[in-house]
Amino acid sequence: MAKQFAPHIYRDWLPLFMTLPAEQAAEVLKGIAGFPDYEVNGVAMWEFFKSQLEKEYAAFAGRSEKARFSASARWENANAKNEMRNDATQCERIEENANVCKRIETHKTECDCIQENANAKNEMRNDANDFEKRNKEKTPPAPPKEENNKNIYTPSNINVCSPKAKNFIPPAVEEVRAYIAEKAYSVDADRFVDFYTAKGWMIGSNKMKDWKAAVRTWERDRQNAISAGTVVSFGVKSGSYAGGTPL
Repeated sequence: MAKQFAPHIYRDWLPLFMTLPAEQAAEVLKGIAGFPDYEVNGVAMWEFFKSQLEKEYAAFAGRSEKARFSASARWENANAKNEMRNDATQCERIEENANVCKRIETHKTECDCIQENANAKNEMRNDANDFEKRNKEKTPPAPPKEENNKNIYTPSNINVCSPKAKNFIPPAVEEVRAYIAEKAYSVDADRFVDFYTAKGWMIGSNKMKDWKAAVRTWERDRQNAISAGTVVSFGVKSGSYAGGTPL
């Protein structure tokens, strides 16, 4: 609720009131109490009182405007703080969801590895049992179809004896830098390692298998960007053409 204007009545005005008839004095009091909405007529001395009241009213209006501006500023600051608080809460929730997703992905990867190891063990156990059974029965294996390999025994399931693919080991920056120097490429080794480290050395939804192939792809994309006149923001040594599309 807006504060109402409350004019002052000064003691110095008393002698002036005493010179006025009762009707005019009452009219002046009405004018003071109702200023600026009430206008006094027929009292010559009213102009003096009116000039004093106008000064007070101007000061009152200035204070009211200042108070209104301060209240508006406080309201805006409060809204800004609430928005910042909401943004911070939302960021915390997003980070929590990201952490949960990482834990789920890590758990899934571990489960896949366990399942793969279990399958490999079962295949090896079945192959060993089959070989032992044939050995007990003294049943000679069927000769191979290929004439050149007629004296070589080939197991029935050659994939069981095949070595498993090696797990991918992320390279160090020095390894990447040495390979780039060997091939005379212009890819930035530090940015290459930082880029795939941030992505967990993933290419799309698949784990990277050959980082050297990825370096060659970056260099090839850089050359294509140069030919097409395209400028890419990263993936190149400092000071050279900004080419090289990250995977």
